[in-house]
Amino acid sequence: MLTPASHKGFTLIEIIIVVALVGIVFAAVAQTINPSKFFNLGYDDKRKDAINKLRSSLASYYLDKNAYPAASCDGDGDAGTATCCSSWQSYIDSLTPKYISTLPHDPEEPATPGPPDFCYSRGTSDTSGYKLEFRLSSQETGNTKFGEYLDSGTASSGKTYYRYRITENWNFP
Repeated sequence: MLTPASHKGFTLIEIIIVVALVGIVFAAVAQTINPSKFFNLGYDDKRKDAINKLRSSLASYYLDKNAYPAASCDGDGDAGTATCCSSWQSYIDSLTPKYISTLPHDPEEPATPGPPDFCYSRGTSDTSGYKLEFRLSSQETGNTKFGEYLDSGTASSGKTYYRYRITENWNFP
């Protein structure tokens, strides 16, 4: 016969209650911390780094050629209404490999073949300026230190994205 002094350990119900309480606390903390927000900020940092490398390569190209490179959607109008920008298919092949090793792409989908996730446009009559549009996962409205906020949308994956624009000597509407 077991005496109360010889009973050592926890009952099954006590263990289940403790595990359930730990699970509830973990779920509450995970929801408060919101790890997807931190992943999005990390992806945005990679996107901004890629855009900065692209801007640097554009500046190097301009110093060599005294003009920015032609692209698939050049024009003096609004780059945001160009077909290539609405479908995000813009190529600047003349930059690779001398000025930049590879054109930037979305860090969330590095294995996805196809066009990079940005839009570059150069004026046709004045080749000393360009527009560069790109997507971020987080929103900073107005003119930020990294670009002008344009609008938001939903990608085919269902994720919300925010579109920004950087201009360099752009003298067109």
